[in-house]
Amino acid sequence: MSKASLKKKIREYIDSADDKILIAVYTLLEEHSKVKEQQESYALDKNDIAELDKRWAEYKKGKTKVYSPEEINAEISRRLKEKR
Repeated sequence: MSKASLKKKIREYIDSADDKILIAVYTLLEEHSKVKEQQESYALDKNDIAELDKRWAEYKKGKTKVYSPEEINAEISRRLKEKR
């Protein structure tokens, strides 16, 4: 089925749908829109990708320090204690 014929068929269904169906379709489309917005907000632009590439290259050359999750958590805890 082509996109145009699919849209036409959906319009026909919506025109004759009861309130429950309309609410269900609206909810589905609203959730889809929210998910799409979230996905777009997480997208990396060319500057982000360039920065990640630069950092990856530095890591591979051994020019940067890598921390384990345990080390990170310990450092966060230490800094939080200092603020108190």
